[in-house]
Amino acid sequence: MTRKAKITFAVLAFPWGLALALGIGACKRNVRVETPPMETASPSPRGAVGNEPRVVITGRRAREEGSTTLGLLPVFFSYDKYNLSKAARQDLQSNTEYLLARPEQTFTVSGHTDERGTTEYNLALGQKRAQAVVDYYKTLGVYNLKAISYGEERPACLQHTENCWVFNRRAEVTR
Repeated sequence: MTRKAKITFAVLAFPWGLALALGIGACKRNVRVETPPMETASPSPRGAVGNEPRVVITGRRAREEGSTTLGLLPVFFSYDKYNLSKAARQDLQSNTEYLLARPEQTFTVSGHTDERGTTEYNLALGQKRAQAVVDYYKTLGVYNLKAISYGEERPACLQHTENCWVFNRRAEVTR
């Protein structure tokens, strides 16, 4: 093979190899998004129609990060907000029995944001979201929680659209 043919082959093969490698790496994320059937046509607090979406991180990613939703419902927030909606409070109430049954365990409430905003701002907003959840759980008698913020660092969805960002603006309970 001539030098020119080798260079041409490398130039043409590199993008395909890179695309293949990235595609295989993306398959390891194991993110499953579940949206319950719509019950109402009124807008939710974040502007979407229907029930609150459910994000479940499963498989290898959950084990590697030591992160699992434990079957508990995450709560979602409106853009640039950290107050709990009525639906979020209902989801937290449904999680309470599980947490109260395990007073010897300490759980972490992790606050997340979408990618918009500076890193510092998103970390602060994520902390406010996590703390809002911890404070609400305390009103329900759950005290074995600590708040942490990941800001935009652990997205549940990687697309750069509003439909995706809504899943990243969340707080979830993990061990």
